Amino acid sequence: MPSLEVGVRALESAKCIKSKPVQRRCDVLRAMPPSRIAMAYAEFARLPDGYEIRQLTREHLKWVRAIVGHTMSFDSPLWRDAPYEGGATQRAYDMYHAMKPSSKQCIDSGLSYGVFIKDWTKSEAKLRWNVEDPSCTRDDLLKQMDFPLVSVAMSKDLTADKLGPRKKFKSWAEIVPPHGTISRELKRKDESRQNREVKHQTPQAGDVVRRSGTHTHGDHAGKGLARALAHFVMDRMAEKGYGKILIHTGDAHVHKVWANPPAPHTAVVGAVFETANHIEAGPETEGKHNPFGRADVTCSRIWVLLGEGRKIEKTSG
Repeated sequence: MPSLEVGVRALESAKCIKSKPVQRRCDVLRAMPPSRIAMAYAEFARLPDGYEIRQLTREHLKWVRAIVGHTMSFDSPLWRDAPYEGGATQRAYDMYHAMKPSSKQCIDSGLSYGVFIKDWTKSEAKLRWNVEDPSCTRDDLLKQMDFPLVSVAMSKDLTADKLGPRKKFKSWAEIVPPHGTISRELKRKDESRQNREVKHQTPQAGDVVRRSGTHTHGDHAGKGLARALAHFVMDRMAEKGYGKILIHTGDAHVHKVWANPPAPHTAVVGAVFETANHIEAGPETEGKHNPFGRADVTCSRIWVLLGEGRKIEKTSG
């Protein structure tokens, strides 16, 4: 079991996170009884050696779109088994095209970050996809993602303008039609809960961060990168003065990370949506059906209440 001072020194010297919330976290650790130190210390996520967190810029736009498109199409428990014309590879390409406006908006907000391989030794970092080649496999596409960015956390201010689809490409709603159902149901259930519990207050710019994507390159998954990045984002957004982060999850691991933030942050699960239990009316020839097929996923809408941020009563978005 790490000693109190070892745990505090590790936190204070962490290269990826240096902020007021981390100092507050050290104070929390110091105040704990010895029996709790090991458990609390384990909650403070740290990046593995060889990685670093950096703010995303326009330079990374293609890489971001490739990571999101690939993980959503091949690895997401919501969509990986869903039938798609052209298969999962074509779906990844279509997602890559569809998300350009939203990815650009998140990057331009200055609120999006990524995990990078620290010592990139190759001479050129490049996405080598040929989006006209539907024969590529999941592993082929991974090998062609020849760049140091390996995990992303996309965010924007909740008050940012909502963007329309690109005219030349399929829209997100056409690629994954049930996605809108998840968002609508989570928002409806959460607003019903909030109307019972708190008074309404319209959020202003700088109040709430809207998380809009958590994705990790398949070859780097399972190393704790998303968790370390999530904790970094919580601390950084608090440092910027935000009071809350809103995120929708469609994966059990992502839910666990965001529903259990480290001190001084806390979280409230505003609503959940079970894909396996959802039945809706389809075309007249099909009758009622479940648009999620075999996917048995609990989606959630989570509010992270930032320990050093401004507090607001209620938000919607």
